[in-house]
Amino acid sequence: GIMLSAVAILLLAANRELDWKADSRSIHRLYAILVVGLAAFSLKPWTAGTFNEFEDVAHSVLAPVAGVAFTLGVLLVSARRTRAARRARVLDGVVILATVMLPLVVLSVPNVAGAAQRTVVAVGYLWYVVEAIRVTRISRPRTHTAG
Repeated sequence: GIMLSAVAILLLAANRELDWKADSRSIHRLYAILVVGLAAFSLKPWTAGTFNEFEDVAHSVLAPVAGVAFTLGVLLVSARRTRAARRARVLDGVVILATVMLPLVVLSVPNVAGAAQRTVVAVGYLWYVVEAIRVTRISRPRTHTAG
């Protein structure tokens, strides 16, 4: 599932129908590559058991870097949206706020860290789904029929 999402993000970043600039595309490609790394390295389990310490550290290092890349990518896309894309900009703002605030929740309220981390991932998926829907609307010309 995570690998497929990384591939989908790479395909979305490569789509020329979107009005993303080269730096936005590059940041989202970087994020997708970091997602592959996050999938490859697992965290220490919450329950007692053996785990690979290197993988745990690698995941813990990659996660905030991926978060910064995603947030920067959304910010770059949002900054270049037209006035007509007001709803998309509102979503961008909510997503940026969530990607900043939820990691702070993870650090300050350990009891809800897992839920907060999953919410950050879900917010990212939502943003990419909305962007993918935008692509389908952009690439499909509207036809009006007389009623």
